[in-house]
This record gives sequence, structure tokens and C-alpha cells, in this order.
Amino acid sequence: MILIVSALGILIHFLGPFNSKMIVKIMNDKPSVHRKIFKYITPQRSYDITTIIAALICCSVIFRELISDISNDNNIYGILFFGLLGALFPLVIWKIKKKVVVFKGKHSINIDSLVFLPLAALSEEVIWRFCLPFLLLTYLFDSLPLAILISSIGFIILHLPLGGFKSIAYMSLFTILVVLSFLAFGILASIAFHITHNLAIQFFRPVRKKTFKTKTPTLSQTEW
Repeated sequence: MILIVSALGILIHFLGPFNSKMIVKIMNDKPSVHRKIFKYITPQRSYDITTIIAALICCSVIFRELISDISNDNNIYGILFFGLLGALFPLVIWKIKKKVVVFKGKHSINIDSLVFLPLAALSEEVIWRFCLPFLLLTYLFDSLPLAILISSIGFIILHLPLGGFKSIAYMSLFTILVVLSFLAFGILASIAFHITHNLAIQFFRPVRKKTFKTKTPTLSQTEW
């Protein structure tokens, strides 16, 4: 029962990026007709809601195991460290690429950034850092490194429809850091890293120096 319900949740989670792309396609085809319908169902929100639902399904059958793991995560310094590292990670990468980091403005502080984005990041960590490795170790094999490798590859593949193949390097480095946070300090540390990382991307954007001096670039329709 646990395996079937969790597999259903993970399958629903994989539909998130495709739901997001589909809404973009519909809005671009006939924007005037669908403007009112999709006023509140944005591409990013579609992905976030799908992810949250998927995590709730998974948590319904692994709740005791998850709570037991969280109760052991009592190293507040590790959680704070990786929370700070998550916010700095994209900013440092942008600086290495010689981009100007620009605050998107007060419009970026909304229900998505305050509610959906943190919940979606939390949900992804529950699914990929805890649920899937737990299922693999319980029902398939007894190898933690292999379980983490498979879940990490699945996590990266999930984001390909959103970021494309050009995002593989960034997502691979992100995954290594978030897995290290989980192994070192537990699920709360990986959640803190993921949430602050996504908030940094929500509130800031990289801009080429030449572009920054001339005009403000168009915002992307979707975030990670």
C-alpha cells in the first residue's frame, strides 16, 4: 500500500513541469480568450500546486517515518548554515558569470513567494530526499548511496522541462549541495537550503552588464 500510494504521488509530481508548459502554450495560443480563466493559474503556480499535492499524497503513507526523521534533526546551526548557503548559491554563480544581480522589485513579493514557493520547495525535498530513497531502501535494495543517486538523477530529470539541458550543470551542483545538507543535518537542512535558494531566484535576477546599463530585461514566465 505504501509503495503504490507513494508511486502515485511521485507520478503526479512528474506531471508538474508539463502542466506548467501546457498552461504557457494555452495562454500564448489565445491569450484574450484564456486571460480570465488563467488569471490565478500561472505556469509556476500550476507546478507548485501539483508538487504540493504530490507531497501530501506521499506524506499520507510515510508520515510516521518522516516525523521520526525530523525529530532527530536538532542541529540548528547546520540548518541555519545551509539556509544561508542556499540563498548565496545562485548569487555567487551569477557573480562568477560576471552578471549584475538585480532585485526584481516589490512585485516579486506576493502569494507565490510567501506561500506556494516555500511549500513547493518543502514538498520537493520530502519527495526526493526522503520519500523516494525510503521506498528504494525498503522495497528494492539496501544501498543508501545508490538510493540517493537514483533520487538525485530523478530530481534533475524533473527540472529539464523547466530549465532545458542548459540547466543540467547548475541543477547537478545544486543537487550535490542539497544532498550534502540532508546527509549532514537531515531533512530540515535540505528544506532550508531549497527554500532560501528558490526565494533568492524569486527576488533577484542576473543581468548582463551591458543590458543592465541600457534597459530592464523581460522577466521569465517561470521560475525553478
